[in-house]
Amino acid sequence: MSWIYGVSFRSSSMKEGGVSPLPLPGSLVVVTDHNDARGTFIYTKAASIIAKQRNSGSCGVERCIFISLMEDIEHWKAILTKNSVNCEKASGDGTLVFVDLLSSRAEEDSAILSRLFTKLEVELSKPQGTTLVILDDLAHMTWTGEDEGTLVKFLSSLRSLCRKAGAALIVGYRTLSAGSPDEAAHRYLLSTCTLHLACRPLSSGRSGSVSGELAEALKRGRRKC
Repeated sequence: MSWIYGVSFRSSSMKEGGVSPLPLPGSLVVVTDHNDARGTFIYTKAASIIAKQRNSGSCGVERCIFISLMEDIEHWKAILTKNSVNCEKASGDGTLVFVDLLSSRAEEDSAILSRLFTKLEVELSKPQGTTLVILDDLAHMTWTGEDEGTLVKFLSSLRSLCRKAGAALIVGYRTLSAGSPDEAAHRYLLSTCTLHLACRPLSSGRSGSVSGELAEALKRGRRKC
């Protein structure tokens, strides 16, 4: 099972030709998308692969920590259930760990980032195998007034934590325009990531079931999504 068609990662620890369908330990994948071309399928596909293939070891990742800022946790669970994932079982055995930041933002929790970092420190210290951390949309933090410098420091600390724990990290960032990034956190992500996946609206407009295009690291061309 592939994560995204044509996207794979070379790994010396994988049995099948040294190729992993998911980001490798210590790597950072940044997903930028747009309201008219959403990249949410990237997060749910990754979580689905881990939940379905954990026991076989064929994807190289045993656990997914899914941090939600964009939607409530039940929204993501509903999508995963449609993808034949038993969320109750996966949550119970630790394969899927859901962290609800949306509720904390609604409650105007001023210590949300420090609380999140502490929780991740605890989770990543558990001996439960290789982990993929997904943060669905950091842009929400900038839109709601979080200090840019604080966000960059948080991202730097989060990246270091994941590297130390041997965890891969996927961070989503929704953009409002196709121009150069204005926010410091956005620029930081693009300058430090291992891979950049950009979901963009089609210049010709939506066509049937095709709503956008996916550019992989802006290096290997574009494909419809």
